[in-house]
Amino acid sequence: MGYRNVAKGANRLVAVERGEMPDEELLKKIPRALELDPEKVYERIRAVEERREEGCQRWLDQPTPVQLFIKVSGAVLSKSLGYGVPEEEAVKQACAEAGRLHC
Repeated sequence: MGYRNVAKGANRLVAVERGEMPDEELLKKIPRALELDPEKVYERIRAVEERREEGCQRWLDQPTPVQLFIKVSGAVLSKSLGYGVPEEEAVKQACAEAGRLHC
C-alpha cells in the first residue's frame, strides 16, 4: 500500500475491517494491495454504506419517549456522594436531593 512503516499500513487496514471508512487515497490503494477487483471493492463499500444508512433511518423512525429536564435557578447542580457509595444508596440520595429541589 506504499507505507514504509508496515505497522501504520496494517493499522489502517484494521480500522477499515472495524468499519471505519478509509480516506480516498487509502481507498484507491486497498484493491491494488490485496489484488482485488476495484469495482467489486467499491460495490461492497456502497453496500455497507447503504446498510448503515438504512439502520440509521430505522433508528430515527423509532418512537422515543419525551424527556423533561429541569434547571434550578438556571444552573445545573451537583453533589458529591463520596467514594465507595453503592449504586442503590447513590440513587436513593439522588432521589432525595431531587425531591428537596423540586419546585
